Amino acid sequence: MQFKFHDGAVSEYYELPPEELENFKNADSQNKFFTRIIRRYCPYSRTVILIKFSLQGSFPHRVIGQSPGLCLQTSSINQKQEHFQMENRITNSPMLPRNLRDGYNRFRAEKYPTQSDLFATLGKGQRPTTMVISCADSRVEPSVIFDTVPGKLFVVRNVANIVPKYRDTEGLHGVEAALEFAVTALKVSQIVVIGHSACGGISACLSAANDKPVGQFISPWVAQLDNARDLVLETKPSNPQKALECAGIVQSLGHLKEYPFVDRAINKGTLTVFGARFDIGSGTLAWHDPNTNSFVNID
Repeated sequence: MQFKFHDGAVSEYYELPPEELENFKNADSQNKFFTRIIRRYCPYSRTVILIKFSLQGSFPHRVIGQSPGLCLQTSSINQKQEHFQMENRITNSPMLPRNLRDGYNRFRAEKYPTQSDLFATLGKGQRPTTMVISCADSRVEPSVIFDTVPGKLFVVRNVANIVPKYRDTEGLHGVEAALEFAVTALKVSQIVVIGHSACGGISACLSAANDKPVGQFISPWVAQLDNARDLVLETKPSNPQKALECAGIVQSLGHLKEYPFVDRAINKGTLTVFGARFDIGSGTLAWHDPNTNSFVNID
């Protein structure tokens, strides 16, 4: 019997050692046999892409397996077919939630093989040209909106895509640390602050104006928008939510320029900052025009 399988982790084929032949013949369960073989000979692969058997002599079968799921089909001389479904996918992380495990398996089997050279390059370092400061909202994915591959965008996400006011004080500064790294180490040439429609953080800020603060940590965080909110509400806009979403972006653009390293890069002409608002329902992007301080839809 000749046994070969393709290990997705290293893109190599392996042949089953002769001593495993008798184990295959005497196995009480083909599923258990295949599981043991793969775990033994592919210990670092979470996705075994292709398994092939060529059996001769007393076992004239051809068995093909496809992982994830590892659906096995056995065809004998008389074309009788039997199907076997593995109870568990081949994975080194049995505690990984099913939805994440399945997604990872698809990534390894479908996307990674087409981008392996890119990941090999990224493994040596990153050189993004653009930093994106986005909301943490699950519906707003910068890499999808701008249709980029890994390594192109340096992304920081938080509730309501806020850039805090510059503070030369001790303490923990998560957004500020990422901003400093992007500008001084990665030397990005663009920073985009992108807000979006139906932002929950903006809603929380508006709710606080009605003496209905939201959450132990959410309310203090979005309170950074209180001044912008009060100015917006004074104008009595027809859509306070949208108006504050835009005002929050403008405020963050102003805060960016307060950081000395950002200001220096802008003055040197090596950095430009932009603002944008993404409408989730229509999938459209509005870009901030600094000359008119308005947002213009991108055609």
